[in-house]
Amino acid sequence: MPDRFTDDTFMPSVERSLDDLGLDRVDLLLVHWPPPGLSVEATVDYLVAAHERGLTAEIGVSNYNVPMLETAVAHAPVPIVTNQVEFHLLLDQSRLLAAAGKLGVRLTAYCPLARGEVLGNPVVREIADRVGRTPAQVALRWILQQGVTVISMSTKRANMMANLEIAQFELDPADMAAITAQTPTAMRLVDLPELAPDWDA
Repeated sequence: MPDRFTDDTFMPSVERSLDDLGLDRVDLLLVHWPPPGLSVEATVDYLVAAHERGLTAEIGVSNYNVPMLETAVAHAPVPIVTNQVEFHLLLDQSRLLAAAGKLGVRLTAYCPLARGEVLGNPVVREIADRVGRTPAQVALRWILQQGVTVISMSTKRANMMANLEIAQFELDPADMAAITAQTPTAMRLVDLPELAPDWDA
């Protein structure tokens, strides 16, 4: 929460979350959204403090644009391991992906199926039919094959198992390019105008 990024509230919030989870530390602690009115440097300092206290193994950020990510990496004395962002084939995140790669930060994709919008894409459906996979598997594989970690959400066991199968096949370069050509659609699903940074796409 943005209001938890103060000297009086941040660390107690982390400790309370750990208590709720029954853990001494988490593998990864990241800021969910850039806190309004707080600099990137100050935000990173809070995350680093939690890391130094052993409350998290790694730190990361979420919804950071290129300039913010560059600032975070330059300021942090420990690696920023990920930037979790909206990433799917209907939104061009190529600029952010390239910058993250140069900085050594892995992107993590949320909303990878654009809340189901990608499943009816004719290019994805044609490829899926041809390679014997579902449209969801093709869309997720396109993301994974770019070196982006995928967070796919499902409550159905069959869909969970199908999502795991994206590690069992590869898309050829022509199919990757055909899917990438869909990204100028520029469909951003998660946007809070009063809080959002200047997006890269």
